[in-house]
Amino acid sequence: MDAKELRLGNLIYNHNEIDTILIISETSIEFGKTLMNNSPKNIKPIPLTDEWLLKFGFEKSDVVYKKGWFELWYSSYAGCFRLRIIKIGNDIEKVINIYHVHKLQNIYFLFMEEELTR
Repeated sequence: MDAKELRLGNLIYNHNEIDTILIISETSIEFGKTLMNNSPKNIKPIPLTDEWLLKFGFEKSDVVYKKGWFELWYSSYAGCFRLRIIKIGNDIEKVINIYHVHKLQNIYFLFMEEELTR
């Protein structure tokens, strides 16, 4: 993984266990559970699933998950969840393919200015 994709608080796989990023530097990353330094090359992203969306507090309505300005649905054509961001009055409408948990966390923080936690 490229460390530039990551933020503090992102959830990732660290040695096949879900972990939280506490510190990021150019050469290493420190995690919450293992409290060890590691290279970004040794961590893997967590695939985004229905289970993760429910853990993050999204509400499911038919095939759409909703929370705030965010709507997600699974696209078998794209092979990932598709995120649509809608602001009241339709000032913002954007569709983004989301494959991993950390990407959803980052976009959510960007728009909502709060962490997306489980």
